[in-house]
Amino acid sequence: MKKRAIIVIFIFLIVIEFTFAQALDINSNERLDKKNSNFLKIKRTNISPKDISTNFKNIKNKIKSKKILDTNSYNYNYNQSHPALDINHNGKILAAYEDTRINDIAWTYLSEEGTYIDGIFFSLQGKIKYPAVDYWGDDKRFFGTAIPSLDFYNGGVLPIFECSDVTDVSTYNLECIDWRPYGFSQIKDVDIACDNSQKEWEFGTLSLILNKDPEMYKGPSVCYMDPNNSDEIHINWYEEYDNCHHTMCDIDKVNHIAYSVYDCLINNEGNYKLLLRYDDFDNWISGEHDIIEISINGVDLKYPTIAVNNNNIVILAVAVDENIKDVICIYSFQGINGEFHTTFVANSTSCENFPQVSHISKDKFMCTFIKNKNYYISISNDGGKTWKPCRQVNEKNGTVLDGYKKTDLCEKANYTLWEGKNGDNIELFFANSLKPVKVPSKPYGPDRYGCTSTCICCEQYTGYYGGDYSTIGTDPHAFKLKYKFHWGNGQGYSDWTKYYEPGVECDPLWVCYYFGGPGTETIQISVKAMDENGYESLWSEPLKVVLVWAGGFRKMTQPTVKYLYKGIDFIQFIIDYYYILSKYY
Repeated sequence: MKKRAIIVIFIFLIVIEFTFAQALDINSNERLDKKNSNFLKIKRTNISPKDISTNFKNIKNKIKSKKILDTNSYNYNYNQSHPALDINHNGKILAAYEDTRINDIAWTYLSEEGTYIDGIFFSLQGKIKYPAVDYWGDDKRFFGTAIPSLDFYNGGVLPIFECSDVTDVSTYNLECIDWRPYGFSQIKDVDIACDNSQKEWEFGTLSLILNKDPEMYKGPSVCYMDPNNSDEIHINWYEEYDNCHHTMCDIDKVNHIAYSVYDCLINNEGNYKLLLRYDDFDNWISGEHDIIEISINGVDLKYPTIAVNNNNIVILAVAVDENIKDVICIYSFQGINGEFHTTFVANSTSCENFPQVSHISKDKFMCTFIKNKNYYISISNDGGKTWKPCRQVNEKNGTVLDGYKKTDLCEKANYTLWEGKNGDNIELFFANSLKPVKVPSKPYGPDRYGCTSTCICCEQYTGYYGGDYSTIGTDPHAFKLKYKFHWGNGQGYSDWTKYYEPGVECDPLWVCYYFGGPGTETIQISVKAMDENGYESLWSEPLKVVLVWAGGFRKMTQPTVKYLYKGIDFIQFIIDYYYILSKYY
């Protein structure tokens, strides 16, 4: 009896352990999971932030020393670093970066090919660094910010860039918000997220890390405009937390919630954890505000980045365990109050570092990271739960510089910038991160038909020929693909097929051809692909099909359908087929 009880207890403990391991939700095939103690912890707090507002006009200083950036006048060695970019709905790109030729941040307008068109700088002589930009809306309006150096009023001023028309550099302006009178100083990091769902003067949110004497050291803070007064600006902080190092932010444009994420080394706890702030963008003053702690035992979580859509939170961070670095994804489908899960972006043996993430559409997100001095992209089609195989972006191997904010990925993930070596210079490289859909393979199927006196022909005495055609497509982002065939010679187009995984042959399509009179006719069949985002490829190389009619026919009063999609119109095909047999045979 005791032995049976022991066996039952042992099985019960195994079931409990298995269930608990499933709840941890970290992939077991990764090195980071070698410790049983490595699991995600969410600590929900019940603390409220502090808030100060002041007159925006009284503490801002407009930088008037604006100069046109003339790239043709610089011919010597130079370094470009810490890029930031975003794109508007019309494909106009604002990019900002540090440039040693001007010892300043260049604020520039780029073409969709990444070509420099125009730009300015504000002659601040290196007093601001690490720019960040975001598209606000209204076609051409952008905002930006940067980190002030300590010799720029002890880092207590917050730069805010604005342009009302990205194509017109005369609208580019920079103002600095002086928070020193309220005890703030030494801004360590800053990011900006914009949204035009509120009042015209509400640019969005700024997440920042700074000091407040004497109660806060490198604390998690946000800055925003007062929703009721265009002259008031707020700074909002949690003094319970110190020693933050990096921050990123985003706004859920569906639910109008501002999220900010920070990595933080809390005293006496030993490891970096993440802090996730939640702020009601619809109602900053009296709305809900919250902050939670995210940690994994024995693992540092650093360099966080965040993208949010319709309560789908996707946070990427570098998980550091004994000098091993992996990009980890922490995600929730129900906002900050939902259940958080974890997964890894890349299942590689090399260290990954410095991720960026952006929402593409619906449940699709794109991330980037640096590995072995190369720049990689990965796609998630399910809100961060799984990630597609990574693709290297840079063409020249081993040229990407490793470091914080040395890459950026714009909203909707259309384009990306990164730092790379080019001879003696450090330059910025530009790429379309959502590369066009590749052209599928040339259709394959019968390429020659012959017709004799047994051919079934319609009332107009035209030949009837039928065959199956298929194709295979690939996609640089591993998106699913669907296909449309052009049958040639006035025969029209097929409907779009269902979606297929890239590299999988689509089900054959049946097509019937008609032409009149004995002789030979050549038609060309081509195909194109569309991915899950609605992007289409060009038409493929055509397959030439030769139709040969040796003469003779049987007259038919009921023509068959032009083409049949197998599995959908098969019943109609059988009806037509038996109609023909019963009438003529």
